[in-house]
Formats: sequence, C-alpha cells, structure tokens
Amino acid sequence: MSQGEGDMNSRNMEVMAQVFKKALGLGGILPPGKLSKFRGSPQRSGEPSLGEWLEEFDDATSGMGLNESEKTKVFLDHLVGAAKDEIMCLPESSKGKLKEMKDALRLCFGQNQSSHSLSSIFFSRTQQEDETLADFSRALKKLYGRMENAAVSQEESEALKKLKDKSLCEQFTQGAREVWVKRELRRIFLSKEKENFEEMRKEALLLFQDATEPARRARVREAIVEEYAVQTSTPKLNDVLDQQKLLIQEITYMREEMSGLRTIVKDLKSPNRSRRKPFSEIVCYRCKQKGHYKSSCPQTSTTSYELSQTRPTTAEN
Repeated sequence: MSQGEGDMNSRNMEVMAQVFKKALGLGGILPPGKLSKFRGSPQRSGEPSLGEWLEEFDDATSGMGLNESEKTKVFLDHLVGAAKDEIMCLPESSKGKLKEMKDALRLCFGQNQSSHSLSSIFFSRTQQEDETLADFSRALKKLYGRMENAAVSQEESEALKKLKDKSLCEQFTQGAREVWVKRELRRIFLSKEKENFEEMRKEALLLFQDATEPARRARVREAIVEEYAVQTSTPKLNDVLDQQKLLIQEITYMREEMSGLRTIVKDLKSPNRSRRKPFSEIVCYRCKQKGHYKSSCPQTSTTSYELSQTRPTTAEN
C-alpha cells in the first residue's frame, strides 16, 4: 500500500469514526477545535470576519469526505450569537441549503470592506494561543491579499504591493506571541539587506522547526527541570521523614510519662486518701502513751507538772 493510499484510508477512517460518534450523540463530525465559532461582525481583536471564517470552514471540511448534509450540519453547529439568529430567521426550505445560508450571512455580515478597514485588522492581528508561526504567517498573507483586492484604484494597489514585504515582516515580528521569538524574528529581519517576507518566513520556520511549538519545547524544558529538582531533593526529603519519625517516637514516650505522672498526682489529690496517722499511733504529750490525746489523758493532775517538763517544744496537738 502506498503512502497516499494509507493517508486516504486514515482520513476515511477518521470521517467514519466522527460520523459514527455523531450518530450516537457522542460528538461532532469535526474534531474539537478544528473550526472556530462564528458569531457575526468582529467585535474584538482576533475574531474572524465572515470571509476569514468561510475560508476556515472550507479548509476544515475539505478532505473529510463529507456530503452536503454533513457540511450543512457542521456549518450550523459552528454558528452562534447574531449569525445563528440570522439563519434561524430563514424559511425552513432554506435552512438545509448551504449556499443559501452562506448568502444570508454575506448579506448581513459580508459587507465589502475597504482597504483601510482591512489594514486596521491586519496591523492588529497577533498570533493566537493555539496558532503556530506557520499558521500565523499564512493568516497575515491572506489578510494582506484581501487588502490588495480591496484597493479602489491602481495607485493604491501599487502602493500596497511596494509595502507588502516590509509590512508583512514587521507585523510577523510584532505579532509573535513569545517575547524571545520576537527577538529572534527581529534579528532575522535586520540581517536582511532587502525586505523579503518569504525568505524571512523560511528562515524563521527552519530556526523554530516549523514553529510547531516553541511553547511545547519550553514546557518540556520546564518538566525536565522539575524532575531534576525532585530527584536532587529526594535525599533531603528522606532525612526530614526520618527526623519526623524520631520526633513522633519521642512525643509518644513523653505522653506515656505524662500519663503516669497524672495518675500519681490524681492519687495524691484524692479526698479519700487519709493524711492523718492511725489513732493507735497517736502519742499523748502528757503521758507519752499511745492511743489518746493530751486532752483525754487519764493521768492525774499531780503529775502534769513533771510531764510538762519533758514534753517536746513543738506545738501541742
């Protein structure tokens, strides 16, 4: 099987898969993100005009092997806002006809644009988030071609042709998304003795490997740096974990000790614990006998003086 036949079979399988998913309600005919939504006249920078969007529509549906009804379905699925409302106002007989729907949108949103209005769009055009440098450069070339076609006089058309390379080079440089890419494009632009956009574009795409993803390369470098940081920090992390284990063991030991101390203190403070000596151990200060206090001593008063001479000097009971 040749490479061309393999590519054709691959596209046919993709189309069949998308149609099958749509039939089951699992997704659209086109892959997500392949065609942007169209809402009407551009209101902010980056939104496509009707002409640009119709070109995107033709590029997205070409090679997909879609029949007319499937193209019509894709067309309707990617209309929002005022554009969708305009189609909804058409007679039912016109809603299923792709040409009539395109004509209806051209009537409302496809007014002829002057070279001046297109020039404003051109010089405000910047590289979109999901747009490569190759895609961005093609969009600039298409937009400038529309400016040339919109020229109202031969003099204006000639002036646009003379400024074409310089204008494309400058906007290609200024509209790049990444700052470091802008610097490299500026360097390429200044290194040329004569402005030639095709040469500058070719050198830029070779430098950035067709500019498919300067951002992806940056993300890969960031991932490598993060992985290296994790690897180099692993020993330190293990040390911290070991220290935490030792600390937990010490805390557990201290808790056990404190629990034992609390038990002892509680026992000492218990009201049931008697702090007095047993009555049988009480010593009378008068007769020095055990079992009673001085106030209830059975000795006679005649011996009290003699006993008082020998009693201790501490406070009496």
